[in-house]
Amino acid sequence: MKIQNHLPRFNEDLHLELIENGWKPLKEPGSLAVSFLLSIPFMIINMLIAIGAINIFSTISFEEFGFTPDSLTITINFGFIILGEPSSDGLSFPIILLCQDTI
Repeated sequence: MKIQNHLPRFNEDLHLELIENGWKPLKEPGSLAVSFLLSIPFMIINMLIAIGAINIFSTISFEEFGFTPDSLTITINFGFIILGEPSSDGLSFPIILLCQDTI
């Protein structure tokens, strides 16, 4: 696998050949940071599709994901991250995000 940090260089000869064959150029982002920012909506849509599919085909509820009507709970198990195995020695910290209704 080859990891690249930049977009490929523009090849003028290939570009002209493709246009002559009826291809139309696409608009491309100028940098990887812009492409990442533009991909965030697609990430959110994919997340919603995945959660919806799990909700339809499985008995797992949204509460098991940490979603409740007034809060979102995320638990980070540092024992698993550091040691590579689940632990019950107090290295797990819940992060609770509360939502408040505004009028």
